[in-house]
Amino acid sequence: MNELDLHGVEYDNVLMICHRFINDNWGTEMKIITGNSTALKNIVTRIIRNYDLPHCVGGITGTLPYVTIQKESIYEPER
Repeated sequence: MNELDLHGVEYDNVLMICHRFINDNWGTEMKIITGNSTALKNIVTRIIRNYDLPHCVGGITGTLPYVTIQKESIYEPER
């Protein structure tokens, strides 16, 4: 799993760094380490939603300091 650690990154730079990380690792599982900052988790989640990728904030409990992006399914759900 590819990881991006955002500790110490200024919020102004998070958008560009996350977009680059997601595009560079497209089609793989990813983990973005946010620390316990709710604000940073929200920023990262909004970015991931723009890509419509399956993700989980804070693990199963929702309290862990990261956001994971699951490998994108090759099958499209029926609409």
